[in-house]
Amino acid sequence: MTTELAMNLWMLVCSFFGTVYGFRIVFKKNKALYLKMINFGVACFMLSKLFNVIILVTNGELYKGFNIGILGIVGSFLFFLSANYGQMDGLVDDRSSTFRLTRIKALIMPAVILIGYVFLFLNIQNITSRISTAFLILFILPCLYFNFKHIIIYDVDLGIIKQLKFYNILAVIYAFLTVAQLYGTYMMITPVYVGASICSGLVIALIMPVVIGGAKKWTL
Repeated sequence: MTTELAMNLWMLVCSFFGTVYGFRIVFKKNKALYLKMINFGVACFMLSKLFNVIILVTNGELYKGFNIGILGIVGSFLFFLSANYGQMDGLVDDRSSTFRLTRIKALIMPAVILIGYVFLFLNIQNITSRISTAFLILFILPCLYFNFKHIIIYDVDLGIIKQLKFYNILAVIYAFLTVAQLYGTYMMITPVYVGASICSGLVIALIMPVVIGGAKKWTL
């Protein structure tokens, strides 16, 4: 078994656990749409790894440019972004000058990712790989912005955002691990790829239990 296949199998198992755990709980009557969107994000990650495993088993290697698996990762960030921006951000940020500094500070994490990616971009020789990784980064940056913003922003009285802080921390870690996997893959640094893959699996497995546990405290 190759390292790449082993890592994708590991991430598939972890994301399968997170997806099933979430579906059993959040797709019941009166559960928040926010939870369902995050669950769909985890499910997209699972489908991405399922595709990778199938390709690795049948073909022996993954195409390092654009492939369907990338769409699954993009889907995970899109659902996480939709949950935080569409469902939560308006509850804590009324777009007034009060939160201007917070909005500026929230740019720090996307800026770090972007700077790191520019270095990677310049070291990728294949044009299709450059395009596919840039495509992925475009979805990571806005998602990371709102996840980090909801970690540092002042909470509303009901504590809705406070109870989700651990989830947002996990989502920020997930974004950085995704970029670390790109580094490990395209710079051919196996320890980085393996470490980022193992940690990504753990983070994805934890997301649904953590976000559901936080949401339960909304009613307290």
